[in-house]
Amino acid sequence: MVFTVEDTAEIQKVEMKDEVPTALLIINKKGEFLDKVSLVDNAKGTVEHMFEYISGNLTPVTFEVYAAEDIHAADGIAPDYYKKDDLIGTITTDDTGIAKLGDLPVGKYYVQEKETAYGYVLNDAPRFVDLSYRDQDTPIVVYDEKWQNARQKVSVSLVKKEKGTETPLKGAVFGLYTAEDIKSKGGKVLIKKDMLIEQKTTDVDGKIAFIADLPIDGKYYLTEISAPNGYVNAGEKKEFTFTYEGSDKDLLSYSFTFVNEPTTVEVSKTDITDGKELPGAHLQVIDENANVIDEWISEEKPHYIEKLPAGE
Repeated sequence: MVFTVEDTAEIQKVEMKDEVPTALLIINKKGEFLDKVSLVDNAKGTVEHMFEYISGNLTPVTFEVYAAEDIHAADGIAPDYYKKDDLIGTITTDDTGIAKLGDLPVGKYYVQEKETAYGYVLNDAPRFVDLSYRDQDTPIVVYDEKWQNARQKVSVSLVKKEKGTETPLKGAVFGLYTAEDIKSKGGKVLIKKDMLIEQKTTDVDGKIAFIADLPIDGKYYLTEISAPNGYVNAGEKKEFTFTYEGSDKDLLSYSFTFVNEPTTVEVSKTDITDGKELPGAHLQVIDENANVIDEWISEEKPHYIEKLPAGE
């Protein structure tokens, strides 16, 4: 500090003031956005696409900032700036995903997320922020961090049963398809309508759990590609839309049930002259490997065989 002494016998006063340090809170909010779709497996009986996401700026996300302690006046004499748990302010991220609150007295605070962007899960756990006094060379204490919101995700599963018996059916092949074009945030078509996203086969419990990380607001459908041996493929298609259901849910589940009827073959032993059934004939059905599938003595009515594999 520079000062000049006057030519006087009076006492000359020199006053020196210290600046009171302040604090700046900066939150950079991030989220995942669909960037591309890649085919990662196309082996026999299996098809799998990977939906790939990148981190980007998330808006609007709104926060409330509270005092985490009594925040005292800098001179120790004036009334406290804030009492513990006082609401200090409300801030919202801008187009760059940043929310700021400046000119804060130094001290400890906590931040709670009150509203998040469409398609994302609210993270309302308090986050504590230390903006305490550092030293005499730090006029502005800054907290600048990147926080991430999770996307709302989806689980898609199905169970395959025999019609009328509820018996689970192993070996049914199903496909998960797009019911419309799936696009990136910028509008680029990443996978076209009616493309097969994932193909799987039912297990011993008749179940399939698809693993594709599907983007929100997409329309999809499930359909049977081939039925288990001895059953008829009904060609049934079930469509669904993965719709955002609020920021309090991290996972939505879509579960479907499909049924198959067994194939039925009617075998008649008839008189060539009058077409009537001829009882007493010893008959067999043999497969391509010479295995006897069924054997019976004809009666005065047709014989029915169920669950013969189609196409054989």
